[in-house]
Amino acid sequence: DPARAEVVAGNLNVMVALDGDAGKDRWVAHVELRGLTFRHAGREGQWRHFEGTAVRFKHGVRDCSVLDCRFADLGGCGVVIWKECVSNTVAGCEFTRTGDTCVKVFDYFGEGPPMSGGNRILNNHIHHCGRDYFGAVGITLGMVRDSVVAHNLVHDTAYSGIQWAGDSPGEPAF
Repeated sequence: DPARAEVVAGNLNVMVALDGDAGKDRWVAHVELRGLTFRHAGREGQWRHFEGTAVRFKHGVRDCSVLDCRFADLGGCGVVIWKECVSNTVAGCEFTRTGDTCVKVFDYFGEGPPMSGGNRILNNHIHHCGRDYFGAVGITLGMVRDSVVAHNLVHDTAYSGIQWAGDSPGEPAF
């Protein structure tokens, strides 16, 4: 019975990966992860944004969401939304005891105009992150446009609570 199943997949580099190809108009869309617990992802290695992460969206993911989930005891990040991802939501989640940043949304740095935007990070409880990477923050956004970070409770982070970096067009919404 899937409603009662417990899946243990510890030490995977990435537990859930949604990978599209925006350049070829092959989008992953309308996927919802709700009410799941993610624990014990593997350690980060050479490629920080790929390894030790619980959930990763990359290169063409839109209108997907991570809702009411719990992320704990991870080697890397909780959720990474990376390159060419639009209109995705992370809301109502708890992130604790992560090795790196809890929620990371970013696009190309110096590789062209940002293609990611319209992502929403809302109503999350983020605490005790950055156990392994001391430059970790609760939420970081870089080179993204028209995104919203609102109503998050962020405390006990390794470096800072929320970081908005890069030359993002438009004004950030907090």
